Amino acid sequence: MNSYQKVWWQQAISDHEAFVLIRGLGVAQCHALRVTIFVAEIVRFEVVVCW
Repeated sequence: MNSYQKVWWQQAISDHEAFVLIRGLGVAQCHALRVTIFVAEIVRFEVVVCW
């Protein structure tokens, strides 16, 4: 894996962990997915802007 693939993979793992955590709180799956996507977009935006 090159460095970009490693970063992508780490973010994918993080996104999945956030989804599982939110889903574990009893939130409907469709809402959990929406929140996870929103959070992932914010994190990716912060990484792009800050780096």
